[in-house]
Amino acid sequence: MIIMLMCSAIIFGCQEKGKCQIQLYSAGTGGNIANITTRTVDTIVNTTTEYFITKTNELNKSTTCNYVHYFTCATLTGTPATVTVVQEGSFNGTNWFRLTGASGTDGNNCDTLTFTPTTATQYKMTSNVGGGKHVYNTNWFNVGSRVLYTRLRFIPSGTQTARITDVRNLTFIK
Repeated sequence: MIIMLMCSAIIFGCQEKGKCQIQLYSAGTGGNIANITTRTVDTIVNTTTEYFITKTNELNKSTTCNYVHYFTCATLTGTPATVTVVQEGSFNGTNWFRLTGASGTDGNNCDTLTFTPTTATQYKMTSNVGGGKHVYNTNWFNVGSRVLYTRLRFIPSGTQTARITDVRNLTFIK
């Protein structure tokens, strides 16, 4: 009996330490959970904002609030132009807020990543709650929380067509 209890404690205790990889799905230009599709690939054209969102109950697999979003993006046609990606969270899939509350544009423990896609390149954005960032002579601290939905908002500029693929969220314990 004692051995069974010890084994159960080990199994359930180790479960929390694992990582949970979650697929985000295209919501097109709608941006809310009601617009989500089964597409895992989408194309951004010129200045049209596109969204990728986690499905309902997907983040319930993990109790952490530390996230790494990653995706692949490549310019298909036109002149490569700047794309800004914003990490957002929601409790209901309709009302969205910036995930970290920290300033910056490199995607490292902040809400925004700005890049210019050319060839297929994988990008990542992190949200590590409590983590600090020094931007413009100011210290920012990630004030994020666990959410029920995450989304990435892709905001392109210029005249281009770019393909977004392999959009995922990897949750982790510090």
